[in-house]
Amino acid sequence: MTFCPQPDPQPLVAFAFGKKFGNAVERNRARRRLRAAFESAWDPDSAPLGAYLLAGDRSVLSAEFSTVLASVSGCLAQLADTQGTGRR
Repeated sequence: MTFCPQPDPQPLVAFAFGKKFGNAVERNRARRRLRAAFESAWDPDSAPLGAYLLAGDRSVLSAEFSTVLASVSGCLAQLADTQGTGRR
């Protein structure tokens, strides 16, 4: 996950998967899974304000959703600890 601070109160989220990741169906499935995990894990009261770039490897396709969610939650928690909440 890459983060860029922004003043926008809504998170800007993008997903990056190259063609080497797999075909369009696999890339879209990975995006949907990461988007759902991010939406479940993102807490507007504690997460930093900004733009997020998420990229995953092929394991995101076969992993249990709870594993993907835990990974995204861990990244957001670590980011909140290092960046602060961005709230004023």
